[in-house]
Amino acid sequence: MYALKRSLAPRRISGLMALIPWLLLAISLGLPRTASARLESAITAYHRNEYSLAATGFQEDAERGDAVAQYFLGSLYLEGKGVTQNHRSAVFWFRRAAAQGDQAARYNLARMYSRGLGVARDYPAAVALLQPLALAGDAPAQFSLGYLHGNGLGVPRNEPEAANWYRKAAEQGHVLAQNNLGFLYLQGKAVARNLKEAVFWYRKAAERGNSNAQYSLGRLYHSGQGVAKSARVALSWYQQAAEHGHAQAQYNLAQLFRRGLGTTADPKTARNWYKRAAGQGHARAQYNLAYLYAHGIGGEAEPGKALRWYHEAALAGHGAAQGNLAALYANGEGTPRDPLRAYAWWRVAAMNGNRRALEYSQHIATELHPMELADGRELGWTLWASQASDRETTP
Repeated sequence: MYALKRSLAPRRISGLMALIPWLLLAISLGLPRTASARLESAITAYHRNEYSLAATGFQEDAERGDAVAQYFLGSLYLEGKGVTQNHRSAVFWFRRAAAQGDQAARYNLARMYSRGLGVARDYPAAVALLQPLALAGDAPAQFSLGYLHGNGLGVPRNEPEAANWYRKAAEQGHVLAQNNLGFLYLQGKAVARNLKEAVFWYRKAAERGNSNAQYSLGRLYHSGQGVAKSARVALSWYQQAAEHGHAQAQYNLAQLFRRGLGTTADPKTARNWYKRAAGQGHARAQYNLAYLYAHGIGGEAEPGKALRWYHEAALAGHGAAQGNLAALYANGEGTPRDPLRAYAWWRVAAMNGNRRALEYSQHIATELHPMELADGRELGWTLWASQASDRETTP
């Protein structure tokens, strides 16, 4: 994954540039030290969110060959601000600015090549643009180059080289590089496995708000790897990642609240966190949420909602959810009784290795006519073939 870069632009106007909330990240060096009054007015308009006015000003100076204006105009086309979004136009202006040595434009052009935005995807071209930036010490370029080496994109796969570039970027405070370096130390990939180093780099990134690092650091505290085991500290890091929308962290946090690990048992809060993870498609969260709804844990029993979430988890390939969903259909809980669907879902669960489900399917089959049995078998095969694979990892 590539970092977005934020331009600090010409030094003469760097104070204004620092106000840009989320323009593509990059360090722009070697640009002219003076800017036309029109260009400065365009930049001022940009900061006032008057993007159409800014685009007009940038267009005039860009056509006159000003690299700063060309870079800004390319960014507006990339984001669709003040102009109709047009990736080809973005590439056009980034190329012109890059040809004049604008490093921010070079970085963003590399990003366009790597993602195939406005140009055919070309990883070797992205590598060629990033290499000199990385050698010059640009941290986002170093991170991006590490990613390409680590995944064999545009260059032969080379994890030690990826680790080298991640380290260079991480030592400059690049959060994504810090997280990735922590992962390499945890897994022992391209570097000797070192849990303390993994904790060190994960903590660096976690303290800067990276949700993946926060989750990973929580797991290390949860399992006691590289640090003293502490459910309380694990809960704290899971909570920070969960609040940033990390689905697995939300699930793990729910598990801690449900079991009373690192905190007082709180099934109501557990239900809320399961719900947030379930809404992101987390199959185990969907199953647990359904279970809480079915049994009235953490709130009132709601069979209809239990049916819904068992169904979502069942479609994702969760075997226990498939069996429980079949039971709801068989018992008419949360839905009118439906022996055919119960039979179909128990067959799916049985094909996934649930022996009890096989017994249940055989039992309810006695309620079905031969034609209904044939329909149930066909539905079961269809459901089994279309189910997703439940491969999420839990601590």
